[in-house]
Amino acid sequence: MPFRRVPLLAVDALVALWVVAWVIIGLRVGDEVDGLQDLGASVAQTGAAVERTGGALTEIDVPFVGGQFREVGEGVAETGRSTRRSAAQAQDSAGALSGLLGAAIAFIPASALLIPYVPLRIARIRERRALATLERRHGEDPQLDRLLAERARTRMSYQRLQSLDGPPWAALGDAEVRRLAQAERERFGLHGGDR
Repeated sequence: MPFRRVPLLAVDALVALWVVAWVIIGLRVGDEVDGLQDLGASVAQTGAAVERTGGALTEIDVPFVGGQFREVGEGVAETGRSTRRSAAQAQDSAGALSGLLGAAIAFIPASALLIPYVPLRIARIRERRALATLERRHGEDPQLDRLLAERARTRMSYQRLQSLDGPPWAALGDAEVRRLAQAERERFGLHGGDR
């Protein structure tokens, strides 16, 4: 494996790790929020018990105070019914929110990296294939080495340009052409044996 390909494969691995990590976090958050449905079920059971208690209070018939128990019982029963309705709505909301929140937590950070990375990676793959095709068709032509050397030179930092023999704008010697052409091939994960 050429040295220049290892960092790119490492970047691919880091991108994949980033995406997987956020998907796992999103699923975990979704599960936790979905767990709130259990709380809603408990509240619904409590509401049902309160409603039954209210119903029982309305059945109490004590002379001289019977009407007061009925009013209190109806109020308690209504509170129980209201609690059950609210619990059912909370369960529905927790179910919907768990999926939405989990997907958002997974999608937003993952897509923030994938949206710019994937097109760049695809472009790099296409460039590599095109260079491999040039190598197959014209690998024996010394002008291909000159083209690759010039492309390598135009992409070099000024600091690396200083390492060239002679001024960077001067015509390249044969040794520099071979060295720069090979560096350009290696940048795309190709080497002299791919010719």
